[in-house]
Amino acid sequence: MFPSELEPETEVEHWDQWDAEFTENWRPPNEREAVFEAWHRAERARLDLLDTLVWWDRADAHVIDGARSAVGWLRGKLRISHGHAIGMLRQARGLRDCPSLHHALATRTLTLDQADHLLHVFTSERADYVARDVDVLIEHCASLTVAHCRVFARRWADTVDAEIASAILDAGGVLPDPVDTVSELRLAEILDGDVVVEGTLNAADAAVVQAALAAAHRLGVPDPSGDNETLEDGAVTKEADAPKDSRSPAQQRADALVLIAQFFLDHHD
Repeated sequence: MFPSELEPETEVEHWDQWDAEFTENWRPPNEREAVFEAWHRAERARLDLLDTLVWWDRADAHVIDGARSAVGWLRGKLRISHGHAIGMLRQARGLRDCPSLHHALATRTLTLDQADHLLHVFTSERADYVARDVDVLIEHCASLTVAHCRVFARRWADTVDAEIASAILDAGGVLPDPVDTVSELRLAEILDGDVVVEGTLNAADAAVVQAALAAAHRLGVPDPSGDNETLEDGAVTKEADAPKDSRSPAQQRADALVLIAQFFLDHHD
């Protein structure tokens, strides 16, 4: 019996037993065909999951457990991140609305990673153009890498948006003002008080944050080595003979963000 089918109190014990048996009996594939076949099974399983989510989502089944949203239910019950939950629902709903793309996945014409870049640009505003071009898009993406699929999908979307704008102007209409993506920031506390930060910034907000982080870094974020000199204006400079900063870019950005926050706290009641 698969461990997740058992009662919660015995699940951990049986997971350990199942894992031990799997490790003992498993042998790594030594042929390229075995790797391909394993990958195709994984892709098929992902597609089956998305198909199941479609029916679950249509029935608003999350309310059975008292969840306020489908995303919240997925986060809690499947123990996945907020971004992962949103992505799964977006893919499931997109494939529901585009049978041709679903067929391309079922027949292994595209991988889910390739199809995901098309789903990103298959918006309701472009629905008529998706119906017109989807078969050509699938055929072209099938020969591209995932990275090139992203570029191709974006260029298609830009072309379609120009067609839509031209049609509106030709009809004497007025183009709507562009709508910025809503910026979101989530802080999730984990072990020992550490916090995981995740979110999305629209282009305008991202430009402000990136400029502030760059400015903080130029002024001088304290080096963990301790070989720093504090100036009168509060900036920090490194000694000429200080060792090279060994922090990763991500660590430097985190230190710069804390410096900005501390500066705000120090100068505002």
